[in-house]
Amino acid sequence: MRVANYTTKPEVIPYFVPQGLELGPSIFMIFINDVAKDLKSPCYMFAADVKLAGKGLERDLKVLEANETADNTRN
Repeated sequence: MRVANYTTKPEVIPYFVPQGLELGPSIFMIFINDVAKDLKSPCYMFAADVKLAGKGLERDLKVLEANETADNTRN
């Protein structure tokens, strides 16, 4: 991803919802809704894309990072 002059490094995302499962959409909704519940900034979501806007982005990025760390600990 590129923002202004900053480009992120490619990363492998270890979490996914398998395609073709009857429960796939429900599992995805549980996952994606959990992502946004603790955020303070406006959060725009479409399919698997999440965009944050407004003030407090640094705080929200820390929240997302903490959630990822907690998820990795549980798995």
